[in-house]
Amino acid sequence: MTNQSKKMESPITIVTASCERILLHSNLAIDKSLQMEGNVTWVGTSSMEVCIKVFQFKGEEKVEVMQSFFNMVARDKSNKSSPLPPLLLNNDEERRLFAEGEENSRRRKESSKISLDNVPPNEEERQLIHQLHIQMKKEIQKNGGNLPVQFANMKDSSFESLVLMQPQNRNIHHKIFGGYLMRKAFELAWSSTFVYSGVPPIYIALDETHFLAPIEIGDSVRFSSQISFTSGNNIIVNVVADVISPRYYSKSVEEGIISVVKPTEPFNISKFKKTTNIFRFAFRCPGVDSVRQIMPQSYDETITFVEGRRIFQEIQSLVKT
Repeated sequence: MTNQSKKMESPITIVTASCERILLHSNLAIDKSLQMEGNVTWVGTSSMEVCIKVFQFKGEEKVEVMQSFFNMVARDKSNKSSPLPPLLLNNDEERRLFAEGEENSRRRKESSKISLDNVPPNEEERQLIHQLHIQMKKEIQKNGGNLPVQFANMKDSSFESLVLMQPQNRNIHHKIFGGYLMRKAFELAWSSTFVYSGVPPIYIALDETHFLAPIEIGDSVRFSSQISFTSGNNIIVNVVADVISPRYYSKSVEEGIISVVKPTEPFNISKFKKTTNIFRFAFRCPGVDSVRQIMPQSYDETITFVEGRRIFQEIQSLVKT
């Protein structure tokens, strides 16, 4: 590296912390070009919100077809938070967007406080869980001890894929690009919904997604999908991305030769995996009034069901508006 390039090196790195939500407002025409616009709408101490809008021309009219917000954070060379310069607001529209960004930041903090990872379901959700339990018992009794065909056990709606991370999918930091992970998760979610419903689904939205840890080139990532909630012809699908890295159970020696550590205990994949993302997709199945109702059996599945219901209700409110 030359002295000149060293001087041009940035003292901070900008990384993606989370994607707020990717909401599709209308169907995309495959024979029309897309126009994308991005703006920094809010800046905090070391984080900022970036709004991305996608437009498509329908005749002479420029129509917004998709919108998303990305939360970006600044890191210094030691991977610690780095301060960002304040955002200058020059007009009422910029001040309005900044206020919305501030509200989004506050809402993110509040939503983490009521997450089912931290607090139990609320009273309405507890009543729903009990009603679901009673409904399942009655349906099984009426059907001679078997679950009727219009229902499906949640554990039977799971699918998996294992993908090797290749260098062509790296970002500027030489880690795996988050957009590539989104794409692979979407493909599995769409296929899982198709298999479950028998109908090619229509994408509605991707819920808020956090990037918990970087993924290295050469890692293997296991994508695991599960139908978490159904209502009418709507389906919520969770896709969990787990890094399963050979680095966790092998070591490098001189000249790049890999020497596998001799096993001293039974193989347990959970010791070698690390969850990096949880994607939650919303789909609609056109041409049918309803799909099979998903039925949780364990407490973990019930919590997954309640989370899926929360996402469905929030997305429905946004779609209607």
